[in-house]
Amino acid sequence: MLGAVLGGAFLGGLADRMKENREYTKSKSDAMQEYLWKSGLKRQQEVQESRTKLEAAYDYLDSKGLDKESSLGILSENPKELLRVAAAAQAAELEGRLTETILNDAVIQAANYAAPSDVSAADLIKQATPDFVTGAKIKKPEQQESTILGKIFSPKDLEDVMYDVYSSNIMGVTGADIEASVSAPTIKGRKEGPLGVTTDLGVLAEQEDYTVQEINEMQKTVQGKYDESFAEIQTQTLNILGDYDNTIPDSQQVGEGLTLGQVRKKQEKIKEIEDLLDADKDYEAYKAMMKLDPGIALSFIARGGLFSAVFTNDLGFGLDQTYLDTLSEI
Repeated sequence: MLGAVLGGAFLGGLADRMKENREYTKSKSDAMQEYLWKSGLKRQQEVQESRTKLEAAYDYLDSKGLDKESSLGILSENPKELLRVAAAAQAAELEGRLTETILNDAVIQAANYAAPSDVSAADLIKQATPDFVTGAKIKKPEQQESTILGKIFSPKDLEDVMYDVYSSNIMGVTGADIEASVSAPTIKGRKEGPLGVTTDLGVLAEQEDYTVQEINEMQKTVQGKYDESFAEIQTQTLNILGDYDNTIPDSQQVGEGLTLGQVRKKQEKIKEIEDLLDADKDYEAYKAMMKLDPGIALSFIARGGLFSAVFTNDLGFGLDQTYLDTLSEI
């Protein structure tokens, strides 16, 4: 009799434990699925916004007489650049300097350049703004040897749950694709290798000679903006890292579509900038800050005139166009 009671209690406990494990696995899986769905929807919304911006830029430049082959070439080879050309052209128009000739002089086609054929601007814009990018192939966790009872009583490892979720089909792609897309640019960057179409936005800028004082004052303004931004990034990064110890994997989500690994890499860049500042290498430090937060530099450049000249003028930051192009691709 006692044996029957004990056997029933064991089986009852076993059933309860199996139920708890199923519920644990389901709750973890559901939470991850929900996060990926929300991230996927947010990504699609951001991509649509980028498409709208590219469409508006293309239509504007077309209305101002930019050669269609040039527009299609930029969309094909360096789509982000189309936004910069449109912004510079709009600034020139506001100042009464924009003409069809000047606009076309700002876009240079290589001698052997051949524009994309049998493809429309709409097609190129869609290609330049992928809904999702391809994520890394998820490696199936190694199965540890375990007894039958061990497998029953032990809850499914988090790695196994993550493998199942990130390998599953969500919104027509894998969970890993959505995760990779969270931090991916919504507009593709510059293609590798030489370009068939390049730009010279200086043609659209106000042609003036600026005094040393004007350049220096504008440079101080830009540096002040970056000092504020860098201090804010330092604080935010330290606050995030303070919530996690070194045992937490890089794949851990920390909010705003960021992983712990991305925050750790940002901290490495922050340390490099701090070392440059300590060594009185301010020029290199501000160049690095621009890569850490390119939005500030790009917003100044888009305004044209002195705001843009301070970045390329030798009396200012003295940066070349290639370096500025890398900022628009970050």
